[in-house]
Amino acid sequence: MAETPFSQSDNYLKFNSFVVGGKFADNYEYTDECLNDVVRGIDSQAYFNNNMTLHDDLMKQGLKSSYFEPYLNASGIVYGPIADALPNCYKFTYALYTVENDRFLTFNSNWGNFFLAFLFNQMGNALNF
Repeated sequence: MAETPFSQSDNYLKFNSFVVGGKFADNYEYTDECLNDVVRGIDSQAYFNNNMTLHDDLMKQGLKSSYFEPYLNASGIVYGPIADALPNCYKFTYALYTVENDRFLTFNSNWGNFFLAFLFNQMGNALNF
């Protein structure tokens, strides 16, 4: 049975709704680059597993005699989405850190003030709703 890629699953829709609803791309740089690379990496695992299933069938039939193609596929995953995700996700994490650190400093580095502002914001949203 073929494995479904993450980007074609219901869990992806939930994940994407969370990212869009949280307005991550509006607040943090490199959000789209990082998350797209991570999703491509997760999808690559499904594609690799499906290709290995097909390749194993060809090996049993005697049509293939080595695992050269799966090795190329695995190296392409490492060279492609995983290699791209590392710098992009570092930049995204750093952007998230700097934005949220600056936001925390506006509350005089006080967790109580930070969470109190969050709660009042949520209450304001509830009243508007």
